[in-house]
Amino acid sequence: MIRALIVDDERPAREVMRELLTAYTPAVEVIGECANVPDAVLAIKKNRPDVVFLDIEMPNYSGFELLSFFDKVDFEIIFVTAYSEYALKAFEISAVDYVMKPVRISLLKKAVANLKSRLDAQNMQARLDALKENIEQEKLKKIAIPMAEGVQFVYIKDISHIEAQRAYAKIVKQDGSSMVTSKPLNYYAEMINDDENFMRVHRSFYINLNLVATYKKGNNTLIMENEVEVSISRDKKSQIEEVLFQSKS
Repeated sequence: MIRALIVDDERPAREVMRELLTAYTPAVEVIGECANVPDAVLAIKKNRPDVVFLDIEMPNYSGFELLSFFDKVDFEIIFVTAYSEYALKAFEISAVDYVMKPVRISLLKKAVANLKSRLDAQNMQARLDALKENIEQEKLKKIAIPMAEGVQFVYIKDISHIEAQRAYAKIVKQDGSSMVTSKPLNYYAEMINDDENFMRVHRSFYINLNLVATYKKGNNTLIMENEVEVSISRDKKSQIEEVLFQSKS
């Protein structure tokens, strides 16, 4: 069983969450409820839950401030939020689960399903650090990369390009190092599509325009700063030329 603590300042919200978890997620056992952060800190230290369903907007202390009471976060957190679309993207890009208010059963079940793999990963603290950095900035800064052994975090600005490799994606950094991840190229293209520095130049390549070193117009290729050659599709040629040369116009 997954032992869960519910933290929300509104009693009806706590009751609804308990009822939904009991009815639709049989693997979860609710071991307690708290109405504020100080009580939650005591309950977590005493009962050591596997996961905390944590409301973000509460009086006196927000859900995020709960984390400051722990030197190490060794339990999973599923945030319960009414945040904006931008903030929700920060959660996704940081690999931190959330459910929206009012709680939808399908998303709650999905978040609980994710717990089974994440409880063994032992990287909640790193994901929370990435979330905090992303949510405090005007632009998303750091992305979580799912790997076979867990999750790695990379600053978006350090990504040279992302290459499709069938159902997987190869993420290549500015220094030439790379990692193959279980997510496809389209997953990352969607995650960082708001960043004007990135562009899809080929069905197999998504690049960081800031890290283009050379444009070879004759054979439709780009040379990145790490000396990797990237192909440009014909339908993207005029668009990439416009972007690369707009500063000179």
